[in-house]
Amino acid sequence: MTRAQGCGWRQLALGAALAASAVLATGACRSLPPGAGVGPDGRIYEPLGPEFRRDGLISSNTYQVHITVYAETEEEALERGRTLARAKAANLMLQEPILNLMIGENGKREIRRLAEGGDVVRVHPEGRDTWIVVLQVYRQGLRDYLRRLY
Repeated sequence: MTRAQGCGWRQLALGAALAASAVLATGACRSLPPGAGVGPDGRIYEPLGPEFRRDGLISSNTYQVHITVYAETEEEALERGRTLARAKAANLMLQEPILNLMIGENGKREIRRLAEGGDVVRVHPEGRDTWIVVLQVYRQGLRDYLRRLY
């Protein structure tokens, strides 16, 4: 074997190794699903499903609202979002068509109390410094309870 032939095999082996590493590298750089994002902490977040973007009664026991909050951290978004979402839940619950048309102050006070007991179930990054906060108010038989308020 001459020196020229040995050099060719080394170059071929090196080329094959580079091609294999390029294939592996492109496989590792997977693209994100549509609507997904990378949060400020570097975690990859799946897209927020349409079931979390609904406002109103989502079952006979659960009332849900979602809001968009501008904050730098998830904790800040949680604190801001909790307050704003509870206020939105109370306002939307007072506009529900299933409510008694002649609801009085006691009924309105009870709805505000229910909204204050709501829990944040999801804080989701939507963009840079933008978060979606989802709050749910749960009470066994909530729909029937709202119908009976006066």
